[in-house]
Amino acid sequence: MGRTENGAAGFYGANWGPVPFAIGKLPFQDYYVVKVFSRVQYNTQPANLRGVQAGDVPSFSGLSFRAENTVTFASQPEVMNQARLAAQLKTEGKIEEAIQQYRNALSMDSNNPVVLNNLARILATADKPELRNGKEAVQLATKAVMLTYGTQPTIIGTLAAAYAQAGQFPQACEMAQIARALAWLTGQKEIAANNLKLLSLYTSGKTASSRETGDGSRGASH
Repeated sequence: MGRTENGAAGFYGANWGPVPFAIGKLPFQDYYVVKVFSRVQYNTQPANLRGVQAGDVPSFSGLSFRAENTVTFASQPEVMNQARLAAQLKTEGKIEEAIQQYRNALSMDSNNPVVLNNLARILATADKPELRNGKEAVQLATKAVMLTYGTQPTIIGTLAAAYAQAGQFPQACEMAQIARALAWLTGQKEIAANNLKLLSLYTSGKTASSRETGDGSRGASH
């Protein structure tokens, strides 16, 4: 459903399929489709299972389920030790050394999403312009998104910042929209709100700083 001061629009289900309707004058709207992959364990069985016919949608009484949104992956201990050292150096303001430590970690494991994300975040948002590299940041963040199956809004937000640094603002806006929607759908309200703020930057053709994008080091678990 969508609502504005002047009207509302939506869809309802009918036997012949969904039928759109609108009330009042509506402005142009963009719609984004986001795939959310979660492990879901249903704890309830359909009511009157024998009465469910082919094509029918079964009714559930007292439906309950649980979902897991965290992507897990195997990681070498020495790689994560290197990543923790890099994160500490970044906290201390030793950005050049942090970059080198992340590169060392990638030399040991080039498919580690956390390391890829964190290095991309620095290259996209470092306070020192000479340390930024938008093109490489896009490559690193794109790989991190692929390795986490596009399920982590923090990593998608890193890709948005990388696109902005590379001067590709339409792509940056698109990724920020997706990161915001996915964060909202998965209950990560702070990340959703932050991506909304960043979207206004990218829309106006501006890049983001490390303070504006926040900490991108927790995009996935290991």
